[in-house]
Amino acid sequence: AMLYCPNCKLLYETTICPRCHAPLRNARNEDYCFLTEKDTIWAGALSELLTQQQIPFVCQQLLGDGLAARIGPAQERIIFYVPYAFYSQAQELDAQFIA
Repeated sequence: AMLYCPNCKLLYETTICPRCHAPLRNARNEDYCFLTEKDTIWAGALSELLTQQQIPFVCQQLLGDGLAARIGPAQERIIFYVPYAFYSQAQELDAQFIA
């Protein structure tokens, strides 16, 4: 079973988060977990795919509007989070982009 870091929103098999050193807890179905990071072109496609599969998700811009405007939107990175209940299903969908 995967353990969850509420700070980093990451899943691990250890008991302490390797990133922030917080104690981990069992992941709950409603916990939003880091899924992947995409550039804007692929983010749109992944958003559509998750929506079609009725997988809830939230996106966060890595750079933010100000920086993205200066260096160009093509450089923007979008981070996807999905509830733990949908995590493995979402991972399978995301894997299709790598193939």
